[in-house]
Amino acid sequence: MKNLRLLLLFCIAACLFSACTISKRDVEPISAEDREAPRIDLKSPVNEEVYKRATELPLSATFSDDVGLKQCTVTIEYQQKTNAALKGLRSPWTPSPDVISLDKATEKEISTSLFDVAIKASCKPGQYRLKLVLEDLVGKTTEETVMISIK
Repeated sequence: MKNLRLLLLFCIAACLFSACTISKRDVEPISAEDREAPRIDLKSPVNEEVYKRATELPLSATFSDDVGLKQCTVTIEYQQKTNAALKGLRSPWTPSPDVISLDKATEKEISTSLFDVAIKASCKPGQYRLKLVLEDLVGKTTEETVMISIK
């Protein structure tokens, strides 16, 4: 009986010890090595495309990466010099950056309106530079720039 209790106590201790052991797999998630920068396949907008004021600016693209995608940040900037005599008549369109979360996917197709607002009807017409910065889960980035016109 004494041996049976000792054996039972040993089994319980072994089970508790193995249940409490932390393996490297428990601490660090298994992931593939990130060998490539993320990729942008931009369908719209395209260079030299013209958009009217008071309309939405569409984005149609496929983003991909060998490990996983974090986000795409889109900004827009007016490109023509401002004439001092005309300054203040109309201001360039300057919406806040649009940050699109990509939920760790390895490929994501996006079709949306940028900046969550229509192009301001009162904005200054002219050339604008649209810049997309795609970031993967380890911080590698890819940039794509498109020149568009707002009329």
